[in-house]
Amino acid sequence: TKNPRLKMIGLSATPKRSDGNALKQIIQSVAFQYGIREGVTDGWLVEIVQHYIKVNSLDFSHIETVAGDFNKAQLSELVEREENVQGICQPTIEVIFGLEPRTLAAIPVERWKEYLSSLGRVPRRTLMFTVSVAQAEMCASVFSRAMDGVEWVCGATDKQVRKDIRERFWHGDTHCVANCGVYLEGYNNPFIEVL
Repeated sequence: TKNPRLKMIGLSATPKRSDGNALKQIIQSVAFQYGIREGVTDGWLVEIVQHYIKVNSLDFSHIETVAGDFNKAQLSELVEREENVQGICQPTIEVIFGLEPRTLAAIPVERWKEYLSSLGRVPRRTLMFTVSVAQAEMCASVFSRAMDGVEWVCGATDKQVRKDIRERFWHGDTHCVANCGVYLEGYNNPFIEVL
């Protein structure tokens, strides 16, 4: 039996549903809507600055899609190639340190840490989303060549270790976390500057 007085509230911070259904099919009316632009204007969110990078060896054209997403196995194989990991990480490190694009291209990888340390800059706290555990581990390895305070985490990471990483990241002892499937929707760390 239906209760005619039943009221339901639906809350969402997601602009698109993964099942493709519009919220209008589930919720009859919108009582309140607060968008990203309002959040920025009101000072709750920061302005988004997007950096585009081109990784010549990263070609997605052959990857099939499944339910609107890339085939995970094919995507993992592509992003775990050393040249692609390097091609993604180098520009990210430049953003973390506020450098002009391609600055590190002229410096041998084994001298990155020395060069970046000489700048006297504190790296921006960075959370990286990866496709696979192997990619997270590989990215952390590349970031570690450039700076201290780098860790990686995945679903198989021990819960206490995860908690310790989260606390170090929160307090700034860890500057960069390469993350596979752990810190997703709902994770809140207001000190993160780069995603």
